[in-house]
Amino acid sequence: MMIRNPLASSHTSTAEMKIARETWSLVRFGEVAKLSKTRIADPVAEGIEHYVGIEHIEPEDLRIRSWGLVADGTTFTN
Repeated sequence: MMIRNPLASSHTSTAEMKIARETWSLVRFGEVAKLSKTRIADPVAEGIEHYVGIEHIEPEDLRIRSWGLVADGTTFTN
């Protein structure tokens, strides 16, 4: 499960947002994220430079701290 901050909006930067964790509630990961099944034949030509794979997500830490370069090839297939 993750914690959602009901005070945050898509227009609020991290610097502007006052962290009030006592107002957060537990939610399931699927409530705040979804699997994209969109496929792009040539992501580099489309201007996509980075991807996030399972190897970039640490257990118990859903913050994205690393990513891969599309030009280097991806490590996954679906």
